[in-house]
Amino acid sequence: MSYNPVAAYRRQTTIFEIAQKQGFTTGFYSAQNIKPLQIAGGLSFLDQMETREDWQALYDKKRDGVILDQMKASSLKGRNQFYFLHQRTNHGPYYCDTDQKVVERFDHRANARRAKDWKWRTDTLMDRIRRYHHGLLCYDKSLDELLTKLGEHPGALYVFITSDHSEIMGDAGVWGHANLYLNTALVPMILATNRPNGEIAKRFAELELPTSFQFM
Repeated sequence: MSYNPVAAYRRQTTIFEIAQKQGFTTGFYSAQNIKPLQIAGGLSFLDQMETREDWQALYDKKRDGVILDQMKASSLKGRNQFYFLHQRTNHGPYYCDTDQKVVERFDHRANARRAKDWKWRTDTLMDRIRRYHHGLLCYDKSLDELLTKLGEHPGALYVFITSDHSEIMGDAGVWGHANLYLNTALVPMILATNRPNGEIAKRFAELELPTSFQFM
């Protein structure tokens, strides 16, 4: 959302400001809370904003599916529209339709790395991997529904898909993303567009292992 979240406190230049100056109406829809947006700055450059705080009861029931609901109800107008969609799946503890009590128990057991019972630890890590794979399937379903809905809009469509970090599932004995393992910083950067031969798609394809700043 901004090149340097710390510097954003002093100079709040964000992608939303850039979009507005280019004539886009801007919307921010997040299945997470408002805190990341507050850190990045740029609240004044949004025409519409919805975060998890606005949808809490519905989010607890539908998870990332709530974003698609909000997109359908969007009141953004204008020929050029820029949406920032901030999803939650597949972030730890990796759930999308799991009972909350089970999730809480899993969070507690995730500390089994420190347990003396190695069988308990192994079972817990395998459960973590299963949950992660299940979460990926949920994300694929959510993304497919989202792209289908966005594809109904006329004109050029560019959907850039990325993440703030990778998730390490046992590589070199490392788990999660609270670490300094290099692969944690390697994230997918994908473009879905109905203009695959256009200039934007060509420039995107030329990027090799782009940084988040180049991607933006």
